[in-house]
Amino acid sequence: MAAWVEHSTAEGRVYYYNSDTKQSVWEKPDELRTPAERALDKLDWKEFTTADGRKYWNNKLTGKSVWDMPPEYKEALETVAEPDDQTGALTVGLGEKDDDTEDADRQIALRGSMMGVNPVDGSAIPMSQRYIRSDRDVPQYSSYEDAEAAFSRLLRQSRVAADWSWEKTMRIVILEPHYRALKDPKERRDAFNKYIADLQAEQEVKEKDRMAKLRTDFLTMLRTHPEIKSYTRWTTARPILEGETAFKAMPNEHEAQRFFDEYIQEKKRREVEEERDSRRDALDAFTRLLHSLSLEPYTRWSEAQEALEDSDAFKTDPKFKCLTKLDLLSIFESHIKSLERAFNDQRQLQKATKFRNERKNREAFASCLDALRREGRIQANTKWMDVHEIIKHDERYTNMLGQSGSTPLDLFWDVIDQIERDIRQKKDIALDVLTSRRFELTENTPVTDFMDVMQSDPRTAQFDVEVLTIIFNQLQEKLLRRAESNRRGDDRRQRRRMDDLRSAMKHLKPPVGVDDTWEMVRPRIEGLEEYRALESEELCKSAFEKYIRRLKEKMEDERSRREGTPGSRRGGESHRSSHRDRERDLRRSLEPYDRDRRRDRSRTYDRDERDRDYMRASRYHDDRESRRRSREPSIGRSGEDEARKRPRVTYDIEVPKGDVTEQAVLPKLREEESSEEEGEIH
Repeated sequence: MAAWVEHSTAEGRVYYYNSDTKQSVWEKPDELRTPAERALDKLDWKEFTTADGRKYWNNKLTGKSVWDMPPEYKEALETVAEPDDQTGALTVGLGEKDDDTEDADRQIALRGSMMGVNPVDGSAIPMSQRYIRSDRDVPQYSSYEDAEAAFSRLLRQSRVAADWSWEKTMRIVILEPHYRALKDPKERRDAFNKYIADLQAEQEVKEKDRMAKLRTDFLTMLRTHPEIKSYTRWTTARPILEGETAFKAMPNEHEAQRFFDEYIQEKKRREVEEERDSRRDALDAFTRLLHSLSLEPYTRWSEAQEALEDSDAFKTDPKFKCLTKLDLLSIFESHIKSLERAFNDQRQLQKATKFRNERKNREAFASCLDALRREGRIQANTKWMDVHEIIKHDERYTNMLGQSGSTPLDLFWDVIDQIERDIRQKKDIALDVLTSRRFELTENTPVTDFMDVMQSDPRTAQFDVEVLTIIFNQLQEKLLRRAESNRRGDDRRQRRRMDDLRSAMKHLKPPVGVDDTWEMVRPRIEGLEEYRALESEELCKSAFEKYIRRLKEKMEDERSRREGTPGSRRGGESHRSSHRDRERDLRRSLEPYDRDRRRDRSRTYDRDERDRDYMRASRYHDDRESRRRSREPSIGRSGEDEARKRPRVTYDIEVPKGDVTEQAVLPKLREEESSEEEGEIH
């Protein structure tokens, strides 16, 4: 029993398995090869079939392909066929045929008669030849797959071609023992169709391999012709190539032109890539050249061109010739932008470093001021000039001079503002203590009494004496302002009442004459409401005297106008003289009022100035960032200049004499405190 057995894969491909060595191979072993196959394998020529069924032969040594069968191949076939012709025709064995064989024979005979072929009748075969078939035993297989593989092997051994029909195939293999490996005719037909499909697929693969080899040979041949450029046409190249072996081996001119077009496209693609690579190398080299020129971020293109013209590398290197002026300008712009980015990054780093150093300087100076505050050398009424004398040689102060942002004076005002906020909070507590103790704070209350009250209450007992003194001065100042305001109000009311009395005198019937005396007029006006509204008879008499003086001025004016002509100089001078007299009398009569008003205006201005200072200090923390951005850095600012920047208010106030009751003073003080705080907020 042979060790090699034929099998088929799931795709129908045939392979051979050796049960002794456990080896599988695709090619048929020599043990299973027929004498014809062994003879043909020794030749260099192999037979192939194209997709359209046309056969050709290829020499595996020379690579040459021909359409006509080579003489060596034809001689080998004839040598192998001679023994088969001498054996004679095979006959069908005696005995009865099974049904499917008889049907197949009838169909073959019918088709053979139609095609002009005489079927072989078993009764006409000699007796000596009828027993040839009977000596052969029909093989038996354990599975359908083995039987199908044996049938396919029979078809392959019979050299059934892919274009054969089933009827033609049966005429060749029907007398073979393996023909009956499949009992069912339908199974035989299906196995035949599968074999044909596998054979066609195998031939297609072989055809693809052959065309791939032809393509490789043709493209190799094209590369040996440098005269063929990327722009060469087929009509130009064909006369050059038609004498080549690779060109003659092509099945048709269409395939040759297709391979030529493919070669031209590939050549164009390589040229484009080479051009792109050379251009990229030139761009990189030009970028490196710009770096070597040490250009600045503000260098102009004209200046860079002059530097390039002086560069030997730019003038002698041929790779730069493929670059256009636009390419050079684009690379220059990119290089300048990179320099600008590096320059801006460096500036940002310097600014960040400067900002950090200035912040550290401010923190150090703030700690210096805080230390002075804890030592008691900075109080609410401390002036900048006093502090400047202490810190003018301190390194923490000198480092602050000339830098941007908050100045030393600003930080000093921050400390003062914090002290004032603390004082306001403590002043509210002090007012609560005065209210709870029902202490009567007046304008002439001594500071010792105020201190005793504050020290006796646990809420204010821990307050510093300096803070309590400042609170006392502030309260006394508010009392003074309240008294002054009351006095000014009384004066205004008295003046309005005097004006009302003069107006009433003007409407008396009979009218008051210029020669009337106070004793004559007083009985006439004592019953008037305007007379009773004045507090003293001196005020009423003063109003009367002013009224008489005004009447005399009017009469003098009338007499002057009557005596002088409209255009006379004397009349004009008299009129001007009387006008000056009236103005002088008016100034004299208003001097006390004007003095009071000017004094009130001056005090109001001082108070408003102090309020503005406080409001400016309180708003400082809210708009510090905006002021820092808008303020230009001052270089070399001295401490004396900073001291003149912002005036401060001291609390050295003389307390006038007077009585203010607790019920009138403390509510008013609280109202003023709340109103001032609201004004500062708004």
